[in-house]
Amino acid sequence: MSNQIELLSNAGAGATGKAVTLAADDLFVKVTASTWGGQTVKFQERAADGSWSDIPGAVFTVDDAKVYQGYRNQTLRAVTSGSGGSMAGVYVMVGQRFD
Repeated sequence: MSNQIELLSNAGAGATGKAVTLAADDLFVKVTASTWGGQTVKFQERAADGSWSDIPGAVFTVDDAKVYQGYRNQTLRAVTSGSGGSMAGVYVMVGQRFD
């Protein structure tokens, strides 16, 4: 069984995607943008106290797809950098495979 979730769709700079809680350890991540404009998409994880922190190495500056080694019950979200700029058309999709 496969599960795909859009975290960001047609977003620009300064956007925060919806949060997703992992049901398995590995997560497939696909990030694209029609215009990057020198900005980034990064993943953050929620701590037990509800605060969000950046995940080292989970930063995108160009279109990319990769496997993220997370852990079950980890809650993640995608955010774009900046509050202005030319970043546009950002799409972030995640998927997990369950056997």
